[in-house]
Amino acid sequence: MRLSAWLRPVRTEWRRAFLVFALMPVAAVVAARLTIVNQFPGVILISAGLLAAYFAGPAVAVIASVEGILIVVLIGGLPNQHISPFGVVFGLAVIAGAGVGLSRTLRREREARAALEASDERYRRLLDASFDAVVLTVDGRIVEANEGFDRLAGLPPGASAGRGILEFIAPESVDLVLGSVSLRSTEPIEVTWTPADGRRLIVRMLAQTVTYRGQEARLRAITDVTDLRRAEADRAAVQQRYQALFESAAVGVTLATIDGVYLEANDHFCSMIGRPREAVVGHHFSEFAQLDERGQPDVREEILAGQPGPFGFEAMLLDADGREVPTRVNVAVVRSERGRPLYTVTVLESIAEQRLLELQVRQTQKMEAVGQLAGGIAHDFNNLLTVIGGNVLLLGMTELPDEAREHVDEIAAAADRAGALTRQLLSFSRAREPRLEPVDLNPVIARVHGLLGRLIGADIRIETTLAPRPARVEADPAQLEQVLINLALNARDAMPEGGTLSIGTEHAGHSVLLRVADTGIGMDAGTSERIFEPFFTTKGVGEGTGLGLTNVYSIVVQAGGDIAVESEPGAGTVFTIALPALDQAADPAPARPAPAEPPAATGRVLFVDDEAAVRRVAQAALQRAGHEPVVAASGAEALELLAAGPPVDLLVTDLSMPGMNGLELVERVRELHPGLAVLYVSGYADKLLGSSRSDDPGVDVLEKPFSPVVLAERVSRALAAR
Repeated sequence: MRLSAWLRPVRTEWRRAFLVFALMPVAAVVAARLTIVNQFPGVILISAGLLAAYFAGPAVAVIASVEGILIVVLIGGLPNQHISPFGVVFGLAVIAGAGVGLSRTLRREREARAALEASDERYRRLLDASFDAVVLTVDGRIVEANEGFDRLAGLPPGASAGRGILEFIAPESVDLVLGSVSLRSTEPIEVTWTPADGRRLIVRMLAQTVTYRGQEARLRAITDVTDLRRAEADRAAVQQRYQALFESAAVGVTLATIDGVYLEANDHFCSMIGRPREAVVGHHFSEFAQLDERGQPDVREEILAGQPGPFGFEAMLLDADGREVPTRVNVAVVRSERGRPLYTVTVLESIAEQRLLELQVRQTQKMEAVGQLAGGIAHDFNNLLTVIGGNVLLLGMTELPDEAREHVDEIAAAADRAGALTRQLLSFSRAREPRLEPVDLNPVIARVHGLLGRLIGADIRIETTLAPRPARVEADPAQLEQVLINLALNARDAMPEGGTLSIGTEHAGHSVLLRVADTGIGMDAGTSERIFEPFFTTKGVGEGTGLGLTNVYSIVVQAGGDIAVESEPGAGTVFTIALPALDQAADPAPARPAPAEPPAATGRVLFVDDEAAVRRVAQAALQRAGHEPVVAASGAEALELLAAGPPVDLLVTDLSMPGMNGLELVERVRELHPGLAVLYVSGYADKLLGSSRSDDPGVDVLEKPFSPVVLAERVSRALAAR
């Protein structure tokens, strides 16, 4: 091993060996023959041997030296006093030892050079692999560049040397590059790159100041980030579109973990639950929902069980004030490529309006049913009141003791109030149009004062402040009473612990003002704006229809007026109704007609009604008024009487009768007697007449309940108008 290790560095280079063997005889001849050098033959031979060792190695040098000595012997250069056997051996030893050392030194130098070249090559390859381009510049001129730089510059390999680095920088980025150089900055910068092919790229430069051959140089690693920046821009655009869709959605949208913790929520969802976004993100859904297992699947368990979804159900959210928000929920699952659930996307739509609409539909259906019932009751009740009121009035026309007359008057007054009640029922059921007539608000208020006291309870004091002169308007008296009752009931609900209800009238220009005020809990601005909306109510479920104030508004508008509300929480509420004032000369309709003498116009009158008691009252009233009454229980009987008996001057018929109603009867009668005058009687007139009133303004209707005097007056008027 030692011998081989010693011989490894003296490997012979045979081409040089032949040259050494050829030149060594020349050196021997020179050393033996030239006088100037033959004095030092050992020096010449050793020097030649060392040169041979340098060029061809120590072994060749020793052999060549022996060759030289033999040449000297052959040409007679020996004996020479300057050459001795010891000197020869010593010289050969020197040549061999020095040759070996020199050869080893040279080999190390060559190996070091090769290692350096290999290291440079690896470093260059590493730079080529690590960066798109690497360039070294001195005073802005390129002195070294890798192939990647040439490709980035759009040049052939090696063609970038000597060119200025700024040739490839777009004008808008030059100042940025120069600033980085002047500051010797090592921070990365991004500039616009313009290669030779005219493209515009975005590159990222990472630079450092170095020394190159004694000069300050700038070493730059350049990476093309154009595709990356475009991808980022595309991703930002997609994100912006997604965010716009996310925020502009008219439904709530949330992102949550599989466990139900919100990662993101749009503004609509936050408004649904009345909380800011920061109070939602990072919180569990159960904080904003009323947990109810009925109809609500365990979405997490179904997701983990591999169910694909989406999952739809209804839930009840809770807003910041604890109010319930009925919501339709649809949950979709986002999974990884391997199918692992990552997070959920949930769409939440408030169905509160739908629920309210369903409630309104049910309420409307209920109110329609109640209205139909009220209309039917009012119709039958009107017949009874006609009988009661008519008989009482007829009785009052006779001679009675004072005590009996007081009772008769009380019965008559009660019948009048009952008649007003039926008109309210018919107005509620929309079965009659308002009967507008001159009316003084002050007596109306006085008339309902006692009724309001019973309705609102003893813990609420009623104060009235009435105008000193009559507050005359054109309105339906029964509907005005209904307005007062509805406003009083509304005030009662606003004063659960008692208070004061104030009712007053006053004149304001061409209007009469009716004010109803309470000292209750009041309302905020949002509630005040909606109180006249149909079905809007602040009461609990089953405590209000949401139609009371709507009915008030409708009545006021039908009378040509306007209504305003003023209220603040804790400061009570004031309703102000403005109605057009009537000329003071206009007289309001009398509450009860006074007995009158029989009218001058009399005649033969056919009275048709299916109620026997009504027929008897009408017959008695007409006879007392000087008419010749003929009564019939149905339309068929009336036709028979007209066909068999003498002609009549006036037909008075109830509109609502079984079999043939009043309109059908009149149509049949006018086929035989075209000019016969007609007076309709009904407590349910408007629904039956329909458009007849607008088509024929001469249609005359007497509403039940009526008194004998009113019947006689209307019959007389109809006869006189023939």
